[in-house]
Amino acid sequence: MYTKKMTKIDFIVILIIITVSTASGFDQLFEYKLKYVKKQKPEKNWTMLSVDKSFSLDQNDANSFLTMPACMKTKNGKIYILENGRHRLIVFSQDGKFLRYLGRRGKGPGDLYHPAWFDFFKENIYIINNNGFDIFGKNLGFKNRVRTFFSISQFSIYDNHIYCPVKTYKKEFPLFLKMDMNGIVKNTINVNDKDMDKSLITKKSKKGFLLNSVDNVVYVPKHWNKIFIFGNDLKLKNKIKIKDDLLNNIENWNSLYLDKMTSRSVWFSNLFASAELCNGRIYLLVNIPRLEIISIDLDGNILDYFYNDHDFKLMRWIDFAVQEKNDKTCFYVMGYSIGDLADDDKVEISVYRLTANGNNTSKNR
Repeated sequence: MYTKKMTKIDFIVILIIITVSTASGFDQLFEYKLKYVKKQKPEKNWTMLSVDKSFSLDQNDANSFLTMPACMKTKNGKIYILENGRHRLIVFSQDGKFLRYLGRRGKGPGDLYHPAWFDFFKENIYIINNNGFDIFGKNLGFKNRVRTFFSISQFSIYDNHIYCPVKTYKKEFPLFLKMDMNGIVKNTINVNDKDMDKSLITKKSKKGFLLNSVDNVVYVPKHWNKIFIFGNDLKLKNKIKIKDDLLNNIENWNSLYLDKMTSRSVWFSNLFASAELCNGRIYLLVNIPRLEIISIDLDGNILDYFYNDHDFKLMRWIDFAVQEKNDKTCFYVMGYSIGDLADDDKVEISVYRLTANGNNTSKNR
């Protein structure tokens, strides 16, 4: 029997294959290890979200077709979706009708190149573009370009300042930065937290979401259940944990949705797909294939548990936006179909509008 001796080149090829297969473990985790899950019986005090059947994102026009959307926001009755794949920001009406877009692939004024995030400031739109921001005005025309000395993946703007999480975990690096509107760093913020320091997850990344309100700057890590609340003076006011068995259910989620070999740390590293702050509540989009959103107060108490597992295929959620009006909470949620139930010839990217009826008062479980 002939057996080929492994050469140095063969070893390098195998090593490259292993590296590629593990570098984006979370994506592969969702693409290849998802199982079909039967509908679950809702627990007490869960709020069912109803899909608005009249809402449908217009993708009939070739100009409005979505490819690799990165994030979504709503403002003044319009839906804004940033497209990483087609290098632009698309504007829809609140009913999902395509209106217009800005940007095109390139590196000149008004061009975008794989934009990752955006936010509003007064009448302007700030979009992450390479190392810095491109600024567009009310009419979506290009106004200015601001450069920074570091790479940015997410930010928020409040009171003439830009707040930006730091992507990599090193003790000498801050948790987040505060800059002026010209990209000049004014303050760096860090916290000494034993859970973050000892966690293997947070040693890989400190990615998270920065949320601003009149009185607070809230930092929500994607990978941990401890949330940090700062005052406007950026002094730490509180470190809260979600007062629920949310994280204790992680093993159940693993057994329900994921391969048994899925590591706990991989799941924890992207526990939340997105976060929003609205009317003193923190809303968290939980990163599991069914739709699940929780709202908590600034002490970590769960106020509402929103869910829908009746109207979706297996989904990977990307982002969401929250609107509260007239005793109703409305969510715009963006994601795409994955797993065996997705179409073979394309990835189905969808935006849903869902509503929870009734007055959302505190309902501690």
